[in-house]
Amino acid sequence: MTTFIAQFKVGVVMALLGASFFAPTSFAQAATFSAVPVSISGSGVLSMKPGEIKEVTAVVQNTSDVTWKNDGPGYISLYTYEPKYRVSQFDPGTWLSGTQVKRIKESSVASGKTATLVFQLKAPAIVGDYVEVFQLASEGTAWV
Repeated sequence: MTTFIAQFKVGVVMALLGASFFAPTSFAQAATFSAVPVSISGSGVLSMKPGEIKEVTAVVQNTSDVTWKNDGPGYISLYTYEPKYRVSQFDPGTWLSGTQVKRIKESSVASGKTATLVFQLKAPAIVGDYVEVFQLASEGTAWV
């Protein structure tokens, strides 16, 4: 399972990635969805002022046995996690929804290749320490 953990100390963003998940693509065949981190903006640390918006770029390698897509059935995108589908206070209004951040940028990512996620985070108005967790998903199929 690939998890992004964003911690805000009026702005610190850290990413943690890893693991895999098995999901059926048909009754006869099961796909393995997994990813490993390659990079994230600021090497995982961003300092932000209250209310500030910053763009984050995360690159992950597709270690699945299937090609990832950014559209159609099973497309790959980033969601809030822990708990799942939770509306995030870090959405600056540019996400797909309050719980779904963005789809991968590339239209297709073969196994072994990298995918890019570019999204914005908005620091809360109140100074403090915050934690936000994100998770890749193959839409309607599996957590990645």
